[in-house]
Amino acid sequence: MKDYVYKSSEILRELDSKGKVKSQTKVEKKIYVKGDLYHEEILSVEKDGKFSNEKEIKKWQEQRNKMEREGVKEDPSFSPLDIEVSKESQYSFLREDTLNGVLTYLLKTELKVKEIFFDERLWVDQKNFGIIKEGRILSKKQKYLKEMKMEVEYQKIETKDPSSVPIFLPVSIKISAEAGFLFKKKRLNIEKVNGDFQLNVGVTDEIFPVKK
Repeated sequence: MKDYVYKSSEILRELDSKGKVKSQTKVEKKIYVKGDLYHEEILSVEKDGKFSNEKEIKKWQEQRNKMEREGVKEDPSFSPLDIEVSKESQYSFLREDTLNGVLTYLLKTELKVKEIFFDERLWVDQKNFGIIKEGRILSKKQKYLKEMKMEVEYQKIETKDPSSVPIFLPVSIKISAEAGFLFKKKRLNIEKVNGDFQLNVGVTDEIFPVKK
């Protein structure tokens, strides 16, 4: 796979101490990926029921471009079974399981990401070893990150070449987290839905912000 494009809908909710929604922001995006290059195009922003105007969306885009130039990205093709990530992980087989009618191997993983440790469960398709579901919880409380839980569902993306390696990309991501220090604390809930994947469409390098 040389490159791909997809659309993403992201909802960020900030919660109060009782779990009620204080504010909600919904962002519609178009994502471009080519190798290690990644770019988010902001299509619309809705905060607490009010849509942002073109000037405000442009500001969102400028902030996003700045982050990407500094190397920040969210590559959805990331897999816990990637070799570079596996060096920081320990895997153990729990049992065979069935998920949505698919026979899977259920693995337990101790995952380390930037000095943060997670207990993770992976459901791996027995036929092609693609990850079809991932569940992750914080295993060691951090100084500022007190709680984090994530659930990701993957989907096999059909390609025109039947002989190609199966490609699994996340279509649903749910994250809940609590972070802060002393009296400054935040509780967040994030939901992402990805779709309309298009593979090998000829994405050019010019679309990506130049890194510093």
